[in-house]
Amino acid sequence: MSAVSERVVEQPSPQRSALKRSAIWQPTQPVFWLFLVLLVVSTVFTVIELVVSTSSVQAAGAAIVLVSVQTILLVLIVRAMPRFKRQPASLRLTALLSGLFVVPAIAIIANTSASEAIGVLGLGSFDASFSAPINEDLLRLLSVLS
Repeated sequence: MSAVSERVVEQPSPQRSALKRSAIWQPTQPVFWLFLVLLVVSTVFTVIELVVSTSSVQAAGAAIVLVSVQTILLVLIVRAMPRFKRQPASLRLTALLSGLFVVPAIAIIANTSASEAIGVLGLGSFDASFSAPINEDLLRLLSVLS
């Protein structure tokens, strides 16, 4: 009887490879760098806009407290929802940061352009109610899908 030697090829576990594919830290991908640049630039612009537009320290403090309470409630609601397929924490954090900083920076430009177009039609008093929900929700959807 001849001994047949079998080579054992170590295959990565499906969970490990799936986690590796879905993790946000992928510096070899151009999309990673695009997201990082968009995140940094839009965060800087958002902070500058908030600092310039805030009339008092009390108003800024109240806004921070209200946003914190809203974020905590949202996290509790999301945690209470049934999950069919739980996404990695890095992807959830990416979606949150994208919706918090990148989308509003782009939505400001889109809303301004849409407001001007709606104003030309004579509907200037309705421009925010027409443009803001469509632009912002569509941009958030696209940021989560991408």
